[in-house]
Amino acid sequence: MLPQSERMDRWILQRLSVSLLYRLSAFIRKNYPDSDVYITPTLKEVREIRDAGADLIAIDATRLTRPGGMVLSEFITAIREECPHAVLVADISTFDEGLAAMDLGVDIVSTTMSGYTSYSKQQEKPDLELVARLAALDRTPILAEGRIWTPDECVACFKAGAHAVVVGTAITRPREITRRFVEAMNAQIRSRAEL
Repeated sequence: MLPQSERMDRWILQRLSVSLLYRLSAFIRKNYPDSDVYITPTLKEVREIRDAGADLIAIDATRLTRPGGMVLSEFITAIREECPHAVLVADISTFDEGLAAMDLGVDIVSTTMSGYTSYSKQQEKPDLELVARLAALDRTPILAEGRIWTPDECVACFKAGAHAVVVGTAITRPREITRRFVEAMNAQIRSRAEL
């Protein structure tokens, strides 16, 4: 048996190792009148996230116009200057946006905005094709995010090549969860009534 101090050191090291597996990711939703970008749109929100202690900073990396007309490359350069140790997560909606974000040196690309821009693929399910195409490049870790409602869809994202999967509304919004159950039950009731 190890002496008390060594057991305590091992216990602390185990807890530290586990805590290092989990990193805090953050974004701030903010609307500006001159822009459709709302996920961490300016350096003001980036600073707030940094000051709150987040390790990962998610930003909108779509082709939408940023507040003040700042282009994405300028925004990423400014973030890197102010937060050189931050891990940048680019929330994109298309393959070309993902490729551009990789070229600009982001650390992670997330399919968050797929289906949420007018020009991206509109669908009810996760954009597995986008995940697979980006993952196949083998350049930057890919997060699958957006419209992931079931464990099977989560597994499909991993099979498509995602490094990680973000499940949001499906587990965090009780009203939306309840709405989906009610809609499914009502559809079943209607189909029985038609028999």
